[in-house]
Amino acid sequence: PLATPLIPGAPLALYEAAGAWPGIITVGPGGRLMSITDGSRLAPLAGTLSFPPGAHVEFLQVGPRGHAFAVDIQGRLWDVDVDTRTAQMVEPRRGAFAPGSPLAALTDGGTPVVVTVNNASVMVAYTRTGFGWMPQSIGTGFTPGTYVASAQLPLGASPAIQIAAVNWAGQMQIWSRSTTGWTMSTIPSVLLAPGSPVEIGAGGSGPLLSAIGADGIWHAWTYGLLSGWKDVVIGPGYSLGAPLAMMPGMGTLFTVDSLGRLVMADPSATGWGVSFVH
Repeated sequence: PLATPLIPGAPLALYEAAGAWPGIITVGPGGRLMSITDGSRLAPLAGTLSFPPGAHVEFLQVGPRGHAFAVDIQGRLWDVDVDTRTAQMVEPRRGAFAPGSPLAALTDGGTPVVVTVNNASVMVAYTRTGFGWMPQSIGTGFTPGTYVASAQLPLGASPAIQIAAVNWAGQMQIWSRSTTGWTMSTIPSVLLAPGSPVEIGAGGSGPLLSAIGADGIWHAWTYGLLSGWKDVVIGPGYSLGAPLAMMPGMGTLFTVDSLGRLVMADPSATGWGVSFVH
């Protein structure tokens, strides 16, 4: 067990590590970004940088090195090398983001890309280059602190970065990156809470998207090249803002229902089956 308890509700970002336990990155007491190895060893990652207790932490493997991304209490976005425990500013402007803002991180042809929504309601993608991190505006109309989800998915002729988020009007938007920039499509079939959690990734039979509607109904969308995104209702009884997770490649979805139970949803030929994780 840990010698020092974690903050209740602390974020957890898992990564593969040597040994029986996965590596874990979290925000520890005092607001420090910490790593947990071997299930019990707690060590600081980013010196004296301070993060809010519930800060979103994203892990990304870039070649042989692991990187953690988070927004500190001053609203600055950081890239922390987990191996060397050194930090580099991605966005140095104080107040650029809400402290601890949700973000998404992935690689595009081996190049790291981090996406989040700033305090000007703009979704921004930061791409690491030989000259540092370069920002690119994707789109506007999002509330600061909006959840974003990302994946490399073939929605066209070839795989490309796909970013999913809910705008201020409660519309699900999918932003696709190409060599000429970003293109947006809207899924108008379900009203969602602005900025609410979404999940996107590769399901067992193709691209998969998930969110909880403003009415508490859990939805999943499957994608076909000819049909586009098709909405399927998983079921009612879920809370706005409930976290979502997806098992990559299988399409199994997870969330927490309004009674606090961890729920798993699996696709089948006849629809979605729901069970409780004990």
